Amino acid sequence: MSVERVNGRRRSSGGGSDGGAEVLGSMVLLASNRSPEWHGSSPSTNRKTQNDLQDEARAIMSDIDILLEFKKHVATSGFKTGASSSVVLNDFIAKRKMEQRRALSESKGSRPTLETSAFRDLIPALQESPDLFLADSEPNSNGGNNSMPLNISGMKRMSFSEIMYTCAKDLKQYMEDPLQQELIIEGEGPLRSKQRAERQRAAKIALTVGKMYEKLGLASKSLATYNQALTLWEFESYRKGKVLVGCFTKREVETFHEMDVKTILQLKIEQSKACTNQTCSKAGKKDYEVTDEVRYILDALAIYEHSATMSRVKDRSIVFPIFSCLFLFLKSGKLEQTGRQENFKENLVRSFVRESELHGDPVHLTRALAMQAEVHAQAGRWEEALESFNELEQIYDAKYSGAICKAYGSDRSAQAYSLSCLWLMHVGDEKGATARCDFVINAILPKMDPKNVHNSVCLLFPVIRILKDRGQARRISDVFQSQVIENFDEHFGEGAVTPCLLIFKPLRLLLELYSCEESFFARSDLNELAVWLLEGQNGTCSELLDSAMMNFGWSPHSITADLCLCLSKLVPYQIGEQLRAKCLDLVLRAAAKLCDENGKVHNRAAFEENDRIFSDLEAST
Repeated sequence: MSVERVNGRRRSSGGGSDGGAEVLGSMVLLASNRSPEWHGSSPSTNRKTQNDLQDEARAIMSDIDILLEFKKHVATSGFKTGASSSVVLNDFIAKRKMEQRRALSESKGSRPTLETSAFRDLIPALQESPDLFLADSEPNSNGGNNSMPLNISGMKRMSFSEIMYTCAKDLKQYMEDPLQQELIIEGEGPLRSKQRAERQRAAKIALTVGKMYEKLGLASKSLATYNQALTLWEFESYRKGKVLVGCFTKREVETFHEMDVKTILQLKIEQSKACTNQTCSKAGKKDYEVTDEVRYILDALAIYEHSATMSRVKDRSIVFPIFSCLFLFLKSGKLEQTGRQENFKENLVRSFVRESELHGDPVHLTRALAMQAEVHAQAGRWEEALESFNELEQIYDAKYSGAICKAYGSDRSAQAYSLSCLWLMHVGDEKGATARCDFVINAILPKMDPKNVHNSVCLLFPVIRILKDRGQARRISDVFQSQVIENFDEHFGEGAVTPCLLIFKPLRLLLELYSCEESFFARSDLNELAVWLLEGQNGTCSELLDSAMMNFGWSPHSITADLCLCLSKLVPYQIGEQLRAKCLDLVLRAAAKLCDENGKVHNRAAFEENDRIFSDLEAST
C-alpha cells in the first residue's frame, strides 16, 4: 500500500473540527491510494452501480421468498429433514426459479434478476446442509423467532429466518419508499438533489445487504458490497499522481454534503468490522504498515477531517466510534505510535472529550471520559486517571449500557469501574480497591447484558486479578463460571466463538487451583491437566489478544504461566520441569510487550503480576 502525506491543517474553506485537525496534525495519515492505472467512476458508471445494487436487492428478496416459501412447504407437507433434504430443496428451488423466469419473461420491460443474484452463494450452502435451515422456525409476529438459534457467523447465534426476515423487510422499505423529501437540499437543483437521494437509497441497500452477508459468515461478500457502494461518490476518472483522502480525491471530498459524509463514514466503519470478522488482519506489522481494518478507520477519519461540510454538522456522533476504534487499535498494537505519532493518543482523547461534551449525550461522553482515564493511567498519572473516572461516575448510569454497547461493541464506560480498582491499588488504597471490586460484582455486572459475554470478561478481568490474591479465589471463580461461562453456553453454545474464549479454560483452572489447590483434584486429574497444558499451544492465545487484554491489568500469557507454575508443584518432577519451561517461555513473551529494551514499563499492573510469577519461578528452581 502506497503512503502519501496529507496536510493535517484545515483549509481556508473551514472544513473539519478544531479537535480533529489537532489529531491529524500529529500523525502521518495513511491514504488508501489505488494503483496509478485505476480510473474513477463516471456518472454513467455511478448510475450502473445504483442499478446493480437495486437489482441485487430484488434478487435477494426473491431468493429469500423462495427459501421462506420452502420452509412453509416443508411445514405443511409434513416432510421430515434428513438425508434427502438436499434433493427436495434442490427441486423446489429449481421449480420456483423456473416459474419466476417464466413470469418475468411474460412481463414487459422486466428482466430476470435471479441470474445475477449475489445471494446465490448462500443457496448452494443450504443445499449442502438444508437441515440447518429447516430446523429453524419462522419469525414471530414481533419480528423475532422462536427457534433454536444457529451459530452462522461464529460471533452471534441468529437464525436464517431472522436474518432473512429483517433484511427483506428493510430492503422492501428502501425499494418501495419514494425518495425522502429531507434529502432535497436548499439551493441545489432538482436533478442534483434527486441524484444525491438515489445515492443515499443505494447506499442504504448496500449497508443492509452487507450486514446480512456478515451475519451469514460471508464477510468477503460484505466487503465487496461496501466497496461497490463507495464508488457511488467517485467522479474523477484520472487519479494518477493525485493524493487521496481516504479513497477519494480532494475534489470529490469537497463536493460531499453532510448526509454524504455520514453515509460514507458508516460504510467505512462497516468495512472495518467486516474485515475484523474475516480475520484478515495480521499482527506484528510495524510503523505505517497497517491492516485493512485499521486503514478503513483511518480513511474515515481523513474524510471527516477534510470535508468542508463537517464544520457545520450539529450531530457529530458518527465520528465517535472512529475515535474509539483508533484508541483500541493503538492499545492492541494494530496501530503503533512511532516518532511523530507519539502525541497522537493524547490528542485523540482530547478531541473525543471536547466533541462529546459539545454533543452532550452521556453515552458518548462517558466513553470519552473512560478513554481519557485510560490514557492517564497508561502514562502513570494515577491521580488524574481517578479524577477522570470520578467525572464519569457522576454521569454514568447502567441504563446507558445497551446504547454504549451498540455504539462501541462493549460497555467501555462500565469497564472503567473495574480499571479504577487497579488505579486505586497503585495509589495505595487497597481497601478502596476491594470495595470497588465488590461494587462491580454486586451493582454493575448484574445490570449488563448477559449475552454480551466479551463485555462481562472485560468487566471482570481486573477484579479477578485483584481478588484472587486476597482470599476470594473461590468467590470470584463462581462469579466467572455463572456470569461468563454459563452465559456463553446458554446464549451461544458449542461451536460459537468470542474473542477471549481461549482464556476461559486456563483462567477457570487457575482459580480452582488458587481456591482448592491439590484437594480439588485427584492425582490423575492433575496429570491429565499437565498433559493438556504441555500439548502444543494449549492454554495460550495470540499475541494480539494478549496485548489487548494486558490493558485490563493482566496478560493472558501470565495466567497460563501461573497455572503451569502452580501445577508444577503438584505433579511428578519430570512433568513439573516441562511445566516450568513453558511457564518461563510465556513469562518472557509477556515481558517482551510489557517492558521495552530501555526498561520502560508499558502497563504497570500487568507488568507487576508477570514479574511476580517470574520471581516465584526463580524461587522454585
